[in-house]
Amino acid sequence: CAPCKAMATRTYGNPQIIKASEQFVTLRINASANDGFMMKYGATILPTTLFLDHQGRLLGKISGVIGPTDLYGVMQRILAGYDDYLVHVERPDEPESQLEVASYLVRIGNAAGAVSVLRRYLEQLQAESEVNDHQVEMVELRLAGSLVADGRSDQAVTILYRLSTSAASSDVQGRALYGLVHTQRARGEILEADRALQRLKKEFPELAAGMNETR
Repeated sequence: CAPCKAMATRTYGNPQIIKASEQFVTLRINASANDGFMMKYGATILPTTLFLDHQGRLLGKISGVIGPTDLYGVMQRILAGYDDYLVHVERPDEPESQLEVASYLVRIGNAAGAVSVLRRYLEQLQAESEVNDHQVEMVELRLAGSLVADGRSDQAVTILYRLSTSAASSDVQGRALYGLVHTQRARGEILEADRALQRLKKEFPELAAGMNETR
């Protein structure tokens, strides 16, 4: 299609992109002849640029035409930490590795991927014979942050509110309240945010002191 041809010339033909591409395995796929591949990765807009790891797991997706400067920035973010990602992604049973994978995905802009990783990890934790409540709550905090980054703040608010009222750890309660204030402000829920802020000031004044109260 015309947009694909334009990107082939303007973006992929850029000397900086050509040089950076030496650190990737590059493929161009004909969408018309590869329906299964396109469906697997949700490539409904042409062109779509996909970044996959060595097992075909989706790291990032760019829908539509992208210029060389923006593409180069994405490539550099993916490369900066990819070696560590490769180590941790092969350790699905190690808690710290799962958190590292999720953090990497958030940093490169794949919050949805981070949400999936953290939810799987939560299921593992909750299925253990002896559940570590504090560990579960800390992962839920990370999950809430990833949900916000992925544009699903309504789900994040539900988690943060529950943690702010019933978490076993006071540290988790305070951090959840802090996150709740920020998230509800961003959603325009001023009254709810103010209620959370008043609780934060009363129960965790040290956290409230570091919060910017501008609206």
